[in-house]
Amino acid sequence: MQHPRFILALAMTFGLLFALLAPAEYPGHLIKPGWPGGSGGGPSGPPVQKNATRNATDSPQHFWPWSPTSQPVPPTAIPPTAKGKVVCAVYYQPSYNFAMLKARGINALMGFDHGANNSMDAWCALAQQAGLKYYLQCFQTTSPGAAPPVLPLVVDPVAMAHQNDANLLGYLMPDEPNGVGNLTAAQCQALYQAVKVAAPKVPVVINLDGGHIMQFGQAGTAPYLAACDIACFDHYPENYGSQDIPNLKVIATDLKTWSGGKPVIEIFEAGDMNIKIQGWCAGTPLAAKMRGPTGGEMRSQVTTAHAGGVSGICWFQDRIGIGFENYDGTNADEQAAMLSIDSALQFGKW
Repeated sequence: MQHPRFILALAMTFGLLFALLAPAEYPGHLIKPGWPGGSGGGPSGPPVQKNATRNATDSPQHFWPWSPTSQPVPPTAIPPTAKGKVVCAVYYQPSYNFAMLKARGINALMGFDHGANNSMDAWCALAQQAGLKYYLQCFQTTSPGAAPPVLPLVVDPVAMAHQNDANLLGYLMPDEPNGVGNLTAAQCQALYQAVKVAAPKVPVVINLDGGHIMQFGQAGTAPYLAACDIACFDHYPENYGSQDIPNLKVIATDLKTWSGGKPVIEIFEAGDMNIKIQGWCAGTPLAAKMRGPTGGEMRSQVTTAHAGGVSGICWFQDRIGIGFENYDGTNADEQAAMLSIDSALQFGKW
């Protein structure tokens, strides 16, 4: 994932390009309050990007079988995850959800969230108590938590003070700078260099809009990959109605290649974001196809992305609607899939 969730979008950086019924233009991410162009949940003006030619692999839809055949295990049986192990993260969540996230097999948090009115220091302390690793925003924001960056981009000294935390996995760049985040690669590179001066040993993650990766290709994407140690992307095949799971492999492969072999994380859809009610698509044929994934589709997305080189996962489980509804849009089937997938990966199986 601006409410907290930087726009969902995470249109997902994995692939995008909507189905045949997609409009000529569409928003890549969901705009959250406070972001440029945002008005409480949907784009207030023209969409950020224009639809590119659909990828040849967009249809028909195929679902590959889930290959670790492990059964869900109790959260207490999931071993702690150290640096270098498979990360099963969740996107921007408040501290009051930590116990629930652990019960779904989550072992890491992607981004400090202010939803419980915690300071970053207090949130980190609570994450440590819960046995959760975390990534922190490396930049100062216009308000605490998941909020737009201060411009020009400035390193956050509070985040830098956590660089020796045993639970810190890395620092996050501003979300989707190649999309609704609307930052140049040069801005990102300058921030990255500043972070490496302040905290040279901490990996830096940049999350990119998957639709824009496909639309603008290597020339438009590679410069952003120079601003990270770990590449990340988001793309939501079911919530955006594109149903283009095969494109997750395409995007992951491209990021791995264009970055020179850097690790790749994907942010996956884990629930119904309810974006179908937003003005840009409400009442259209596309909206009828926009929904949360089934558990089987979640497994297919993970295995497909892994085939392209993804080595860590993050779930986006927020329900956005118009503005922001809540931090959990999952149903029982999706929750079971999260636990099954997270449990398998934390035991080192793909």
